[in-house]
Formats: sequence, structure tokens, C-alpha cells
Amino acid sequence: MNLREQHTKVMREQLANRLAGQNSYSRGSLPAVWRHYESYVGLKAVFDRLDDAGYVYIDRDDDDLGIDDLFGDCFDPNVNSDINPNVLKKQHAEALDRVNYEGQWIMVAKAKRDDGNYDGWEETDSIGGFVGDDFYGSGYEEQMYLSAMDYIADSVGAQRYEDCTDVVRERPAVFMFTLQLMGLDVGGRLEDFRWP
Repeated sequence: MNLREQHTKVMREQLANRLAGQNSYSRGSLPAVWRHYESYVGLKAVFDRLDDAGYVYIDRDDDDLGIDDLFGDCFDPNVNSDINPNVLKKQHAEALDRVNYEGQWIMVAKAKRDDGNYDGWEETDSIGGFVGDDFYGSGYEEQMYLSAMDYIADSVGAQRYEDCTDVVRERPAVFMFTLQLMGLDVGGRLEDFRWP
């Protein structure tokens, strides 16, 4: 299965969200969405393979950040004077219910060396303040994937993911091939990381 086939469903959802302007810096711009699609699919495929091989993962811990810090002044009628105070109260109550039901999380990227002398997971990055599954699709997950993948590359002396080639479509295959050349057993077939 090639890169495009691996992530068709996920990317259709993300494409729809980005064109609709939800959680998006592209705000409906199809060329920007497509450029990001190619980059994201490759990054996600590589991270997933390294996760399956037991080298990286994203962990979720309880976030003890207070509600006032989490929401800041989002529901303050003095700051948001253009919004009806009753609407702000309703939105605040809904947000509190959501936090209580879905939880508030810190997401932690972790990576592990392929080294018999090293037996442990290293925290490579973390970010908090997420409610439920808001982390995925926020854009922050890409930074977390990269931090864990860069740790793996550094641990075997390979170039980091974004530095291995300037050609976005070739990055997944070049990166995975380099990891294998450096002795990391990533499993699977390198053909899975080539675009059709």
C-alpha cells in the first residue's frame, strides 16, 4: 500500500476541515491544503511506522492547568464586548462540561534509542491545554512527530527528517532508507514510502 492509499480517509477528513476553515491556517485555500497534504501524509506514515516498530509514540497525561488558565479571557465579557454576555456564559458552561467529560490533557512525544545499553523512553517534546482529542488536527501533532523522529535520527547519526531532502514527496523514502542504512530496523518495505 502506498502513501496515498494509507491515509486517504484521514486526509479526506482533514481536507474537508481545512477547506471549511476549521483548525486551519489555510482557510479554504486548496493549493495550500494540497501542499500541506503531501507533507503531512509522508510525516504521518513515517511516524506510524516508527511507532509500530517501537521507537516513538505520543503519550497523554492529565493536565493540572487550572480552568482559568486554560480558558484565559475567552469568556470575559469585558474583553469580548462584541459578543452577547449571555452567549459567553452559555459557551463557558459548554466548555466546562466538555472539559469535565472529555478531560484536559498534556500530550508528550517520546522516543527510544535502538541501543542495548540504553533502556528507556526519552521525552522529546510536550504541550498541554488540550481538551478531549483536540490535539489531533491542531497542527501541534506534526511538531511532536518531528521531535520524536529527530531524536531517533540523532541517536543513529542520520539527518533529521526535514533536512534529509528539500523534495517533500521524497522525504519519507529518503529518511526511512537513511535510518535503515544507519542500522535501524524499521520493518516493512521502503516502497510503502514512495508516492505513486
